Order: sequence, then structure tokens, then C-alpha cells
Amino acid sequence: MKKNLFVSACCIIISAASCSSPSDGITDSDNLSVPDNDLIQNDDYVPDDSIENDNENTPDNISGDNDTVPDENITDNETADENTVPDESETPDENIDGSLMYIEQIYFPGTGMGEAILIIGPDGTSVLIDTANDGMSKQTEDAISRRTGNKGLDWVIITHYHNDHIGGFDNLFSSSESGIAINKGLVVRGMLDIGSDMPGVEDFNEFCTLMAGELSSKVIDLCEGGEMPCGGGSGGPWGASGCNGLLKGDLSDTSDDAQNITSFIPLGGGARIYFTHANGWIARNDGPVKAENNGINIGWGNTDEENARSLGAVLKWGKFNYVFAGDTQGRDIKIEKFIADNSAYILAQNGEPLIKATGADVVHLSHHGLASSTSQEWVNFLFPDDGKSRNAVVGTSGIYVTSPAQSVLDSLAPRLGTGMVWANAKALTSGNSYKLFVANTAVTIHVENGGSQYRVVTGIAPNEFSSAPFMSTSE
Repeated sequence: MKKNLFVSACCIIISAASCSSPSDGITDSDNLSVPDNDLIQNDDYVPDDSIENDNENTPDNISGDNDTVPDENITDNETADENTVPDESETPDENIDGSLMYIEQIYFPGTGMGEAILIIGPDGTSVLIDTANDGMSKQTEDAISRRTGNKGLDWVIITHYHNDHIGGFDNLFSSSESGIAINKGLVVRGMLDIGSDMPGVEDFNEFCTLMAGELSSKVIDLCEGGEMPCGGGSGGPWGASGCNGLLKGDLSDTSDDAQNITSFIPLGGGARIYFTHANGWIARNDGPVKAENNGINIGWGNTDEENARSLGAVLKWGKFNYVFAGDTQGRDIKIEKFIADNSAYILAQNGEPLIKATGADVVHLSHHGLASSTSQEWVNFLFPDDGKSRNAVVGTSGIYVTSPAQSVLDSLAPRLGTGMVWANAKALTSGNSYKLFVANTAVTIHVENGGSQYRVVTGIAPNEFSSAPFMSTSE
């Protein structure tokens, strides 16, 4: 049985706590807003050298003084059991009747590094975005079984080739491992512009081998060029000669490939995932445009450069839109600004801009909410200062440091209205904000009524907690 959170004249009910009004963080609205409190620090964990570097991603000032909702505010019978594993033979936890779409930020407890997103379209089409890390495959597999009722996926999207996004790939899709079927397609940028460190990474080689071997018939490259052979070799950086795969229309149908329609995956009921950029190219409908031909130096071989080559997309259903962009960069390598500056030419199938002046409804924060992404240009583009309510989701886990960063939270807070920044896990440290809610469980966007409204739901049934509905900003 679901539990709904409603704003009343007394308070927002989020636990069995009393109905007294908190002194901070609650706004008087029809949508969920959450008071500040402390994030519990894991004092036993010491990060190792595998943590991705960021100017604000250092453990120098670790503290537990974060503005999030503590675990103790939720009673034991209301908290999802992190160790509960659903029966893989069970039916999906919600009936797919065309009236709902789900976007689940999968929860990974512990201190592993990785994230993955599972989308279930209005007709039940399933899409997995990234596969988290090697030790997280069980949680990903459980989410797939829980949401689909089987061990198959229609589509897989890989944003870029860092371990926290591809490490679990072989565990999930190798026939010798879990063997989850990919029914329609595996969308990647192509084995192009790959850093010299990648061929030496075991997980990357396993991923590459599957792509070139038993899954090769499912691969859809958004960019083309002389691709890197698995295991590396001479000839790097294997640069892309173009990204014409960004303008192939319906990726499940080749008949419209020559019509210069932004590439998309159909999800049923008119919902689509449109691919806006990949490998530093953007999907302008007068032809893909390369950032490096327009004054933006990306390069290749280092962490930020691989992040900057992430692919990104907009999920649209009616007037609702959700934006995800892997670890796309915006601070030092200004891909976010390049996308925003060209957004009027990145079009939906009906010829209208994918993202209009009304911005986005929900944004998945790039690079785990670190300061290298979510630049002010990106905020201005997706979170216009119009007083409307929007939400952001950040995929993080115990190992990430400064996730989300203070600068990111500060820039978003005035632009969210009654919305929030929803983190599905408790990072090692994070910035402080009354707009940050750490769920310590899955965070799912339930999109309803053909995309006219949506709710943010934390937890897994029967221990779900729901916000009041948010209306699409385009309404």
C-alpha cells in the first residue's frame, strides 16, 4: 500500500512524527518540501585513489552537517529494507496501463561508486541508462525484475565509458553471467575519442569485447569513424569523423534515417527519448555540429575529457521533459553552454525545440552533482527564473565526495520553486541546502496523465512516499 505525503494546514506528513511545523525548510505549497537536518557520516570508510578527481571532490572537510532528512524521521515499518531481494518471478510492482511512466534512480547502498537509471515507458518499453559498477549488478538486476516482471530490457544506453557507468555491464548482459536480454538496441557514442587509460581497464575491456562480439548486432553508434579495437593498440585517439547517428529519427525503424530527424527511442503513448548530443557533437537538425569546431577544446585521454564526451538526451511525454546527460561537463569544458546556445536547432519530431524557454521539469544532474557540471549557463537554460517548480535528481552513493557540490546547490535553490534536489543515496559528503533531500532509497519520477503532471516517489512498494503532484512547467 502506498503512503502519500500531503501538505495540510498543519504540516507535511513524512513520518509518524508529530504535526508541529518545523522552523526551517518548509514552504507553503501543494508540493513536497523538506526541512533541513544532518547527514550521517560514515566514519569507518576511507576513500581510495579511485575516486574521480574534481576541484571540490576532496575529503579535506568531511562533516556530518548536511541539510537532509535523517533516517530516524522515518519509522522502521516505513523504511524500505535495503537487503530485501524481490522474487525474480514476480509480476511488475505497478500495472502498465499507458497512464504512467517511471524514471527510477536505482539505489546502491554502501560505498561503491556507480549509478544507473531505469525507465519504463507508458507501453512498458524498458530502458536502462548506464550499468553502475561491477559490485552493483545485483541491485540493478533486481530493479529490472521488479519493474518489468522478467529479465529482459528493450534498450540500454551507455552515456560514457568510465567504470562507475559501465562496470556492471558484463555481469548483466554476458550470456555466461546474468544473461539479461537486450531486445531492441544498445545505444553508445561509438568506440571513439577514448582515453589511453581505457584499454588497460578490465571492466572496459569486458564491455568492449561484448560490444564487438555477442552483442554486436544490437549496437547503435551515434558517431562514426575509425573505432578503437578492444584492448587498444596504435592509432589513437580514434577520432569521430561525424555523428550522423544523432539524426536518424526512430532508432527502431530505418525508414526515416534520411529525414534529419533527431534520433529517438519510442516509449509508447507518444513518449520518446531524444538524443541531443554525443562525443562533443550536438544534434542540430541542419546537421550535427562539433564543439571543437566552435572554439571548445575537449581533447582526450583524461577523466574530464571522457566525461565531456558523454551522450545526453531529453525524455519527452506530452509537455513533460526530463533531461539526462551522463557526466557532461560545463565548468572547464563548456559543453553545457554549447548545447544551450544551440538549443533552438535541436528539434523534436514535430519540428519544435526539444527544450523551450520554459526549461525542464526534472533534470538528472550531470557528473553526480559535482561542480564540474551544472554550470550557471546550464542552470539558466533548464531552470529559468520564472517562479515555477522544478526538480533535480542526483545519482550518488557512499563513495562520492561533495556530491552534490555546494556551488551546484546554491545555484539551483532559487530556481526550484517548491521542488527539491533529490539524492537517492547518502554521499560521503555533500553541500548544505534546505533544498537537498537524501532519500537513502530509490527515487522515482512517476509521470502521469500523458505528461501533464508528475510526482516524486521515494522508496519501493509497499514502503513508498510520494510528493503531491507537480504540474509540467509547459502547462
